[in-house]
Amino acid sequence: MEIKVSKIWVDDKSVCIQTVGGEVFCEYFENYPRLCHATPEQRANFEYNNIGIRWEELNEDFSFNGFMNKKC
Repeated sequence: MEIKVSKIWVDDKSVCIQTVGGEVFCEYFENYPRLCHATPEQRANFEYNNIGIRWEELNEDFSFNGFMNKKC
């Protein structure tokens, strides 16, 4: 299933996505040591495509499908 994302943002505790339908989902950094211990600048330095988010410097990837059961 392809998820169409209209917005992505990070804060001190999570990365969130908003779908084109307006739903918001979050993934919390507490379960991901590389993101949990990263600086705010490192967390903000991500790239994305139609399947997910990549933090190259941190060698971390999140699939948009992984967000689907994690509404904020």
